Parts: sequence; C-alpha cells; structure tokens
Amino acid sequence: FTDLSETDRYAAIAFLRALSWDSADLLLQPPDQRVAYVVAQNAAPAATEEAAPSPSPTAAASAQTFSVRGVVRAPSPLAEGQAITLRVIALGAHSPRELARYQAALRADQTFEFEGVLKQSGAVYIASAEYDSVMQFSQPLLLGAEAPDALSIELPLFPVSADPSNVVIELQRLFVDVIAPNRALVQAAARIRNLGETLFLTEERTQ
Repeated sequence: FTDLSETDRYAAIAFLRALSWDSADLLLQPPDQRVAYVVAQNAAPAATEEAAPSPSPTAAASAQTFSVRGVVRAPSPLAEGQAITLRVIALGAHSPRELARYQAALRADQTFEFEGVLKQSGAVYIASAEYDSVMQFSQPLLLGAEAPDALSIELPLFPVSADPSNVVIELQRLFVDVIAPNRALVQAAARIRNLGETLFLTEERTQ
C-alpha cells in the first residue's frame, strides 16, 4: 500500500470503504462458485465497451458543477487556513479512478466550501485533512441520480492512539478447503470495530 502513488492510495481507500461485509458471505460458497465470482470480477470488458476517458480541463470546465460545503469536527479546532482536500472518485467495475481534486482553506468557524466542483452521478466525494500528523478522511458520499444543488460533507477528525483497548473483533470466520490429499486452502475473514473516540494506529505507525 505504501508503494502506491498518492492518487492510487486515495482511490483504494474509497474503494475499500465502499465495500460491505456482505461480500464476505462469498467465502461460504463452494470453491467453484468462488472461482466463478473472481473470474467474473476480473474479466475483461466486452469488445464493444470503451473506457471513459478522464475529463480534460476544458471538458471539466464545461461539465455540470455544484458546490460542496462541509464542517470539521475535532476535539481541538484546526488552524484557520489549513488545507482541506476534496476528491471526486469514480468507482469503476475494475478499478476506481480520480476524476478531480480540489483544495480549500478552512475558515475560523471550522467550515469549508468548494465552488465549481464536478457534479458526476455515481461518483464518490471524499474530504480529507491532516490531524494529529495523520491524514484522515470523511465518510465517502455517493452522488445519486437526483443530485442536489449543493453537497454537505462532515469531516470528523480524531486524535491518534496506540491503545488497542477500544478495538474489538465482532466477527471472525475461518474456512479450510481440502484441495488435494496433502494441500489445504485456508481463508480467514474478520469484522473489526473501533468503539472509542481515537484513531488506532500501532506504535510503529505513530513513531
């Protein structure tokens, strides 16, 4: 993950946060169904399909736009003028990609606003800011077909802690498939939740 470019990291975060726990139920299916699912997810698009090109600056300027407003909520207020970043990400069938990126300065009342933002149905909008020396992100907002004239985003920020006491494993599954007389395929899945008001990172990450 650390070897990815900044754009790819944000795209990966948006994609992963958009996933649901329901997809883990696939592990309960027989091996042939799991293989078929993976093949379908990674299949090349049909010959008649063409990937939509990224909009050029000229095209983006003529595209439909709207305003994105938001507020930062943190235990300690951020300094006025701190940079807030907004990313517009398309969740494609094969890989997410960044459509546009914007920056705005935080106001003294902890609000921010982006004007002229690309209005793209089906895209995900994510705000981010650095807090406690860690880049943190808002909950991704998926823009529906009936898009509003202005979008509101809340950006909650949390202090960083290496204390794992608030981190719990709610559900854990382990599956073992015998695929040969002397071979077995082991698959594991877990649902982890942070019940506290801090962002958990290991000591190695916080140093």
